[in-house]
Amino acid sequence: MTAGRRVYPDDRTRELLLRAGDYGRADDGMWHIKPPTANAILVHPEHVQELGEGLITVTFTIAASDGAGKCWTGNLVQGHWIER
Repeated sequence: MTAGRRVYPDDRTRELLLRAGDYGRADDGMWHIKPPTANAILVHPEHVQELGEGLITVTFTIAASDGAGKCWTGNLVQGHWIER
């Protein structure tokens, strides 16, 4: 289990600057999540439960590629990444 980090859009550019393990909601309402060892993906708000204190749970199993042939598969639960 790896702790994730909630990020917010940059005050000036409004971009979400994600590092490995980060997640945040863009101004358009879409969630951007970046698993610990994969590229960022978009998640529709209906699949995210906000829990307070910057924590979220994604309600489905996440599968994301690193762009080099490897796939990260797991869940984001209460702000923690759990690889399967």
